[in-house]
This record gives sequence, structure tokens and C-alpha cells, in this order.
Amino acid sequence: TDSYYNSFYGYNTTLPTEIGLLRKLQVLKMDFSGFMRQIPTEIGNMRSLKYWRMKGTFDTNRVSGTIPSQFGSLTRMSEFMMQNNSLSGTLPSEIGGMDALEIFSVQDNKLSGTIPDMFANLQNLNEWDSFGNKLDGDLPSSIGAAGQPRLPLHPERALGRAP
Repeated sequence: TDSYYNSFYGYNTTLPTEIGLLRKLQVLKMDFSGFMRQIPTEIGNMRSLKYWRMKGTFDTNRVSGTIPSQFGSLTRMSEFMMQNNSLSGTLPSEIGGMDALEIFSVQDNKLSGTIPDMFANLQNLNEWDSFGNKLDGDLPSSIGAAGQPRLPLHPERALGRAP
């Protein structure tokens, strides 16, 4: 099984830009893969995508760079999970266009700046986790409007205020 694991997960490369051609793909799950460096902007062409998961540990995923603003065009996406990577920069305000978003988890990255006001437009958002970043500002008051909110807050490191 080691040779299989290394042949698939041992790549040290980026996700190809051709991924944007997968317009009917609904689920992309690459947890613990160590497969890529940056997220291509062509991701915005994947209009059917509902679940984006690239969770990792500090030994596996090495997703770096910024979160492309093109994610905002993915209006069907309900889960965006990028824990334990090396994402940097600010949260793009275009994410406010992801109308179906229910879970947003970017814990343990290198994100900074303020939480964009556009997140307040996400009426279905009920889980937010940004622990382990350097984000500032208030969490959107709309979190939990569709049900009981789940806010994994850590007071010793939380910069924003919960609604």
C-alpha cells in the first residue's frame, strides 16, 4: 500500500488549471493529500461544486497563497473547509456571493485582515471556524439565522466578537 499511497499522494505539484473544466463536479475532497500548492482561479468555473474540502495536518496539505475571489461565483457551495493549510492574505469579499454556504472553516492558516461585511449576506451560514489566524472584526450577525449556530470560539485567541 505504500507504493499506491506515494504514487497518488506523493505529488509535490499544483492542482492543474484544467480542473475548471469539471463543470459538473459537485464534491472535491482532498483531505490530507499533500497534493497542491495554490488554488487555481479556474475553480470559479466549477458552478456545480457543493463541497470543497482540503483539510490537512502540518505534514500533509501545503495549500498556500490566497483564497481566489472566484469562489464567490460558486453559489451552490454549502461547505468550504480548508483547515491546517498555509493560506495567507485576506478573506475575499466575493465569498459573500456563495448563497448556499453553511460551513466556513479556515482554522489554522495564515489569514489576516478584517472579516468582510459581505459575510453578513450569507443567510444559511451556521458554522464558522477561523481559529488560528489573525483575523479582526465582528463575526457576521447572520451566522445561525438558519438554525442553531456552531461557533468554535477560543477566547484566548479570538479577535472578533460573536453576534
